[in-house]
Amino acid sequence: LFLAQQVAAQETMQAGCELDAMRWRVLTDVPRSFYVYRISLRRLDVAQRLIYFSARSTELTPSLVEGGELRGVDPLQTETDLARAEVTKVRFAVTVESRLRELEAVVGAPLGSGVSSDGELTPPPAI
Repeated sequence: LFLAQQVAAQETMQAGCELDAMRWRVLTDVPRSFYVYRISLRRLDVAQRLIYFSARSTELTPSLVEGGELRGVDPLQTETDLARAEVTKVRFAVTVESRLRELEAVVGAPLGSGVSSDGELTPPPAI
């Protein structure tokens, strides 16, 4: 009987340790997933800005080359840069969606577009 009680006490202690480990995992995984998601949103924003500036460069380069303002700049290179920026934006958009799904999995609830995408880093969702 004494040994059975000792085994039960050890199992209870082990279950308590596993509960504490799970609690700490949740308390760290939610903020980590949240900030990884926010960083991916910022990257997407930068990619969109890069597309804007690349498009402006593509528009202006031919006239600047013709006017002699730019030498050695190939208008085709600016078009290539624009295409790369668009591919980067698509890649980051997929990453944002993936990071949002990860955050939803960690939180255990669908967030949809409920997480703000403004430039400020806000606290993660409540657990």
